[in-house]
Amino acid sequence: MASAVFDRETPPPPLDQFPPMPCLLEPAPFEGVLKLFNKLKKIWEKEENDYVSFKGITLEDFKAIDKSRDRRRLIYRFDYDEETELLVVKIPNNLHTRIRLRLYELYIRQTDPEAWESTGSTQFHAVIRGKTVRKEPDSSGMPFKRDEIYRWPTPVVQTGYSESIGSLRRDMRRWFEASKHDVKIVLLIQWDRRRQRIVVERWEEEEELGQAKRPVCRHVVTITREEETGGEGPVNYVVTGGCAILLPFELLFLRQPQGAEADIVITTDDLKEWAGYCWYVARG
Repeated sequence: MASAVFDRETPPPPLDQFPPMPCLLEPAPFEGVLKLFNKLKKIWEKEENDYVSFKGITLEDFKAIDKSRDRRRLIYRFDYDEETELLVVKIPNNLHTRIRLRLYELYIRQTDPEAWESTGSTQFHAVIRGKTVRKEPDSSGMPFKRDEIYRWPTPVVQTGYSESIGSLRRDMRRWFEASKHDVKIVLLIQWDRRRQRIVVERWEEEEELGQAKRPVCRHVVTITREEETGGEGPVNYVVTGGCAILLPFELLFLRQPQGAEADIVITTDDLKEWAGYCWYVARG
């Protein structure tokens, strides 16, 4: 099988622009488990943001928060770093959830259910510089083999609409670092409400001789919405930056394809259909 040809390669930002955790809106001080969940509930009800962060959270605090979330059966997703005592909470409201699920479905329908396991928003554990890290993706998956155990997903999907693409990129780097490079692909989806566009970035890692692995953006797709003046004509979705999003088989399944197996391709038509769905949900 021929090797994948990428439509575009974008040099990554310098690594010193990536702090240990995302630089988000000013983190709120931690004032106890009950107040934290009350704040999250208010944000959830307004549906204005899809994340918030808290500072000054020890590992014991986080364990109490994590336990309380599970007991309450809430679907908030946590990204915790003991070293910085920072907790980032993703708030997967209706728009956030449906945007990433629809794209993930375009991918998952091309995989063999006997050879693939969707791991969703499973919490993954790591220790970096002797400190605990907990990460929960928006979507994820890994190869399935009965005689092998995989500790980390191979692709991860991260989505944001109030979170900037810069913050998503910093989170992307953290996935590669925390997994000790077991994560092979990170897809970033950013819904830009102000510019009315969707940006999708596909990141991998590359290793140059004698140097550490570094993140590299292999493909960037931007989708914009155009309609006739007055809003009475047909709506058109314009995809720029390449014809399709390609996910190399060997990075997903950690082996070479066999027989009819092939790279996963999300076509331009797929992306246009997905964009139409996103705008439909956003109007809802």
